[in-house]
Amino acid sequence: MPDPSRKESPHAALAAAGDLSYDWDLVADTIVWHGAVDDMFGPGQTADMDTGDGFGLFINPQDLPQRQKALSDHFADEGEYDCEYRVRTRKGDFCWVHDRGQATRSDSGQPLRMQGVLRAITVRKQNEARLEYLANFDELTGHFNRTQLRESLDHALGYAKRYKGGSGAYLVVGIEKLGDINDTYGYTAADTLIVTVGQRLERSLRDSDVIGRIGGDRFGVVLTTCSEEAATAIAGKIIEAVNTKALDTPNGPVNAAVAVGMVAFPGLADTVHDIMTKAETALHEAKRRKHDSLVIYDLSDDQRDKRLTNLRITEDVRAALKESRLVFAYQPVVAAATEKTAYHECLLRLRESDSSLVSAGGFIPIIEQMGLARLIDRHVLEMTISDLVRHPAHRLAMNISGITAADQPWLRSLVAQIKGRPELAERLIIEITETAAMQDIEESARFITALRDLGCHVSLDDFGAGYTSFHHLKSLPVDVLKIDGSFIQGLPENPDNQLFVRTMLGLAEGFGMKTVAECVETKAEAEMLKEFGVDYFQGYFFARPEVDALAQGQDEAVCENAGGKAQGKTQSAGA
Repeated sequence: MPDPSRKESPHAALAAAGDLSYDWDLVADTIVWHGAVDDMFGPGQTADMDTGDGFGLFINPQDLPQRQKALSDHFADEGEYDCEYRVRTRKGDFCWVHDRGQATRSDSGQPLRMQGVLRAITVRKQNEARLEYLANFDELTGHFNRTQLRESLDHALGYAKRYKGGSGAYLVVGIEKLGDINDTYGYTAADTLIVTVGQRLERSLRDSDVIGRIGGDRFGVVLTTCSEEAATAIAGKIIEAVNTKALDTPNGPVNAAVAVGMVAFPGLADTVHDIMTKAETALHEAKRRKHDSLVIYDLSDDQRDKRLTNLRITEDVRAALKESRLVFAYQPVVAAATEKTAYHECLLRLRESDSSLVSAGGFIPIIEQMGLARLIDRHVLEMTISDLVRHPAHRLAMNISGITAADQPWLRSLVAQIKGRPELAERLIIEITETAAMQDIEESARFITALRDLGCHVSLDDFGAGYTSFHHLKSLPVDVLKIDGSFIQGLPENPDNQLFVRTMLGLAEGFGMKTVAECVETKAEAEMLKEFGVDYFQGYFFARPEVDALAQGQDEAVCENAGGKAQGKTQSAGA
């Protein structure tokens, strides 16, 4: 005979796990519950939840549509039934449940019964909500945190740039001598003071302004659509609100003071990072002066001249983009064994109206500073792919800026241009500098892996210039290491560099990577590097960059390692 106790074992297991099961007769619309129902919903509630309609009355109205859709899709055999929603308990509050079930159907496919399990997930939902809150808000004050404030500042800056005459301002408000207050009155009093200062700041602002806590003793304020004169008045109001009246704390009134650093935009700053950095500089000056609690960031005469020059160069580059005056100069990378060209590096040049060429070093650093690096990188990608199509006998390397390694639109553009064209990917080498790669190793590794999965090759430029090359190299699945030119120039006369280059070559060989020596300018350097085991050379000793270098010849295959992939280099700026 079967053991009667075993019949209840599934229900006992459900009760022990805190889960409920249900058997819903869809034809008669009756529900039978199993498990600790009273623990989840409250004593006696199942009497009102013994039908589908009855149970639906307890579901949070905001969640009903998504549950109904999940049921409808499942009944139509369009997917599994799996959803989360809130159920009102006997106490009147709501608990979150995770509902998973499966319909039993007739021979004709008509749903007859629905059997499933409910699991209480209120604690998980509370934790998720808290994490989401902490991702956007400061826990102590309830104001935005630094990340969310940066986003608000980015929106305000974008708005000011889009509309002619648009303006705004960013303030950093620093509490003076908060450490002394901590030491004298204790952390509770200091925390209370921070909260009270935040409240007084908020009362001093307009409804459209945004406040956030950006550090232990600092708040940031974004003033959208605000002239410099109006922003100065608001800053003065903030200082008066805090400095002229003691603040109440658990240990009694405390006299506090704030200093303010201010930056107007977009006139003196073009990026969020630039704005926040300059505001911190102004705050530091305000604290240093002591007699002046507000400092508005301004430029010196030299800085103004430099800014005007940068603006002129930026406009020239924008015009060059429209007029197709950005061109490539191609420098060969030659195989050490044969001294034949393996591939060409694409180095960006700006053609002036008099047909002279400006090297990338003359405008790319400024373009990156002015926030146009992504635009240039995408244009360079289009130029490189176009060259690969026009010159099927050549392999090309292009450089990208550091920010592009995290730029999903750029990666999507690459995918769109080489999708279904493996012969292009095989001849494309994308180069990222070691410094950029080290900024976020995990993100760089994912980016590099994505490129190689597309069939492209990846080269790590300026290798050796960083501080963590050896430690992190194993995390970066690149095909090629380009040894920084500072170690190559004058190599025969520099024993220290010789030792360093040998070490780098041994490291690359251990990881199965090919090597390129940059800036090879003499026969002695080339011969020593060849003796050391370098795979490829690049430098004036072999060839200078030329605009028409692809007109003849054919590149050899490169990078037989890494699964027969070729390597190359793409650079938004070039050299």
